[in-house]
Amino acid sequence: ACVVFGVASFAISFTYHFFRNRPPAITPDELQDVAVVGGDDPNDDGKMKKLAPKEMDDHFPTFTYAELEIATNCFDKALILGDGGYGCVYRGYLNNGSIVAVKRMMHQTNTLNQFHNEIRIMAKLKHPNLVCLLGYCKADRDLLLVYEYVSNGTLADHLHGARRGNHMSLEARVKIAMQTARALEYMHFYVTPTVVHRDIKSSNILLQSDLSVKLADFGLSRDLVGMEGNSHVSTAPQGTLGYVDPEYYRSYRLTQTSDVYSFGVVLMELITGMKALNYNAADKGEINLANLALSMIQAGRLLEIVEPLLLPAEEDTLQRKTIEEMAELGFMCLAPCKDDRPNMKHVALKLQQIE
Repeated sequence: ACVVFGVASFAISFTYHFFRNRPPAITPDELQDVAVVGGDDPNDDGKMKKLAPKEMDDHFPTFTYAELEIATNCFDKALILGDGGYGCVYRGYLNNGSIVAVKRMMHQTNTLNQFHNEIRIMAKLKHPNLVCLLGYCKADRDLLLVYEYVSNGTLADHLHGARRGNHMSLEARVKIAMQTARALEYMHFYVTPTVVHRDIKSSNILLQSDLSVKLADFGLSRDLVGMEGNSHVSTAPQGTLGYVDPEYYRSYRLTQTSDVYSFGVVLMELITGMKALNYNAADKGEINLANLALSMIQAGRLLEIVEPLLLPAEEDTLQRKTIEEMAELGFMCLAPCKDDRPNMKHVALKLQQIE
């Protein structure tokens, strides 16, 4: 009875606190819609201009197709690390002995644009929690991006897949959330123009052997004009079902708050161990984790969806407090209206306090 009362009190108090004292919202610039097609020139004080493919690619060394074909054993299926609509990622072994991840895309008009966009975005990103692009290759039929290899799989693997286990303690999950938040804070506030990732999900959060984070897959990322959230771009919604910001989906207006929403879904994955979309055999349909989490928290039933591994003992008030604070933060990130969501500076600060 004490636990039920405590959770109910938590739901009421943090919902009241959020709507009375929510953090400063990101306010989009309503004056004009700007579709950004270029990048920023470091010699032009942040002024925008289109970059030719050569200018975009000169930041990184080139590999020959033969080098990467040898490195991946002729793109051996046994070396596939992951795949998607863009193509496949292979583990590769270079002549110098280093292990890399080789992203292979078919050479078509739409993938060529994505290829150049990914190179241009990666050219201006440098952060310990972002995966590093090492080079690229343009071949007649294939477009290849060579990334640093991250050895311990994805967060999705550790929450839902073959790597799932007791090593994913609450402390480890807070650390993963904190480092992901820092990466997004950097992209949103310390890069000019601001970069929105646009595909934040647990399968794009790579983990090293010590569970340190490397955020990956910038193929859908976009620049925003301006600084610190005072802008948007108008673009058709892209991303992954279960993670896409519903307001972005309705309005076609992309801002940093779309990443905040997706991060909120990841927070709920960390707390519940559930996938963003879960198949319900009884109803023969899918359960949206974001909607489920919001409704259960508002009903004071948070502990019913917490992953059993994380459920605190009745006397463990510190663990219960940590879970409740993470849930509160996730609740805020998943606010239906983008102006009610915190920005990633606030999110990172809050996670630092929880950590």
